[in-house]
Amino acid sequence: MPRRLPRPPRPLSALLAASLLVTVAWALLIPPFHAPDEDGHYAYAQSLAENLTRPPFHDPAVTHGPQLSPSVRMAEAFARTGSFWLVERDSQRPFWDGYAQRRYEAALRAHPPPSDRVDTAEYQSTDPPLYHAWAAIAYRVASTPNVFSRLFAMRLWTAPLVLLTVLGAWLLAGELFGPDRTLQLVVAGCVGLQPMVTFMSSGVNPDAAALPASAFVLWLTVRVVRRKPSRRVLLALAASLVAAVLSKTVLISLLPAAAVALVVALRRFGRWPRRGWAVVAPALIAAVVVGLAVVAAASPDSLPPVSKLGGFFNYLWSYYSPRSAWAPRVGGLPPHPFYRIWLRGAWGEFGSADVHFPSGVYKVLALVSVATFAGAVMALIRRRFAQDRAVLLVAGLAAAGLVLGLHVGDYAQVSRFGITVTLGRYLLPLLPIAGVAAAVALRNLPPRWRLHGGALVLSSMFALDLVALGLVARRFYA
Repeated sequence: MPRRLPRPPRPLSALLAASLLVTVAWALLIPPFHAPDEDGHYAYAQSLAENLTRPPFHDPAVTHGPQLSPSVRMAEAFARTGSFWLVERDSQRPFWDGYAQRRYEAALRAHPPPSDRVDTAEYQSTDPPLYHAWAAIAYRVASTPNVFSRLFAMRLWTAPLVLLTVLGAWLLAGELFGPDRTLQLVVAGCVGLQPMVTFMSSGVNPDAAALPASAFVLWLTVRVVRRKPSRRVLLALAASLVAAVLSKTVLISLLPAAAVALVVALRRFGRWPRRGWAVVAPALIAAVVVGLAVVAAASPDSLPPVSKLGGFFNYLWSYYSPRSAWAPRVGGLPPHPFYRIWLRGAWGEFGSADVHFPSGVYKVLALVSVATFAGAVMALIRRRFAQDRAVLLVAGLAAAGLVLGLHVGDYAQVSRFGITVTLGRYLLPLLPIAGVAAAVALRNLPPRWRLHGGALVLSSMFALDLVALGLVARRFYA
């Protein structure tokens, strides 16, 4: 008889259901092409589905004329969404009613958009192909010329990826805390109910695939450090790394943490069998080669030259410190970029980054974030959580690697064009680490209060998600 899969614990099942439900709500609520860069990612998936190739790259800053596939241009024209991307231009909701729907369908019948070519996907054509290949499946299954039908089919096909993100966080917590359902639920809930996670997992965007891939990389990296890795675990780690890089190029920055984890495991558990290295070595080399190839294909100027190293340090100083008399602020960065970009963007910027919480909410969330990590440090100092320096090392390398990789790419754009391109949501792959910090901070409470503390964390995250949905509904449909 085939071996039956174990049933997931009830708390995990409930969290998975809640996270998927909220993600589907986001998918149905956000107007067409109002998820970040959704038109370009749609055109990318369309090109893979129709032509089995990536769309050509045209830089909208220097290229005149058509910059999207014909079907997407027609859909945006009839939905009149283009003028609503920037809220300062017009604060009204996108115009779309039965009359506009009939006009759109008549236009499709009279002038069906050609399916054999995609003009371009703007900047998104340089992205890795893994997520877009996944979305292309839904594009082909929804065999209709109506772009909106295909768009929502792709969104609903994307939404279940959030289940893998939650599962990865749950397994990471189990590796660190054992079968402590309260702490596992806190870690996974901080990920699966975080508003930006459910929002980004609902649109046509490669972040939806990058989040579960990075969560599994973090879990398997910790597992390799704490337990003697089997060939199956090594293969899973290698596959997760490759999936992460093929979803979002910057996630190649997780590779040093994984490599250090392998070195630590080798030192702790002795020599591995040759089969283990036969899996790991080619996979690590492939991940590096693929990541560097994608970076090189995207732009030959992706990395700033060594001669600009001093300017890069000045950029970092401007990012993380108040204005200094001896280090002028770098042009292109807003005031207090750490707060305005990292914190606000990671907690909540919805739609096309034009829907926000009230400013007071972000201040409260900033205090909560600081208190969470301070509480985790306190718990470590008080030895409320068994410290494993190797785990702290690989987690720190993963966080530092991703942040540094984002800053290198951002500085290249700031130095060339005078604009910052980094967004707070780019930090979401590190959210499982933040969830672990929240769970460790709960260790400061007496055991009888930890369940109540965990319930407060989860209910607050869920309430914040509902408030975000309400803000978007008011913005577009009130």
